[in-house]
Amino acid sequence: MARSKANRKLIIVVGGFSAAAALLLGAVLVVNQVWIKNAERNVRAGDALMEEGKPRQAMEMYGRALSKKPDQVAYVEKMEEALSKVVATTPTQAAEDYRTMVQLKRARTRAQPTDPAQWRALLDAV
Repeated sequence: MARSKANRKLIIVVGGFSAAAALLLGAVLVVNQVWIKNAERNVRAGDALMEEGKPRQAMEMYGRALSKKPDQVAYVEKMEEALSKVVATTPTQAAEDYRTMVQLKRARTRAQPTDPAQWRALLDAV
C-alpha cells in the first residue's frame, strides 16, 4: 500500500513537471511567433509613415523591425531610405542622424559580412 502511494506521488510530480514544461515551451513558441511577425508589422507601419511624408517616424519603425531581425538587409535599406529624406533642424539632430547612418552601415556589414562593398561603405562613412 505504501509503495502504491509513493508511485502515485511520483507520477503526479513527474506529470506536473512535464505539463509545466510543455506549457512553458508552448508559451515560448507563441511569443517567438508574435515577436517575429511584429517585425513585418513595423515595416508596414514604416511604409505607411513614409507615404504620409513622415520619414523620421518611419525610421523609428524600421529601426524596431531591424532590432528584431538584424540580418535583414531590406530593413536596413528601408531605414537608410528614410534617413536620406530626413532634414535635421539642429546641429545636434544632424550629428545624431550621422551616427545613425554609421550604425546602419555597420548593420549592413553584420548582415553581409563577406561582402567587401559593405565594408568599404562603412569605412567611407567613418
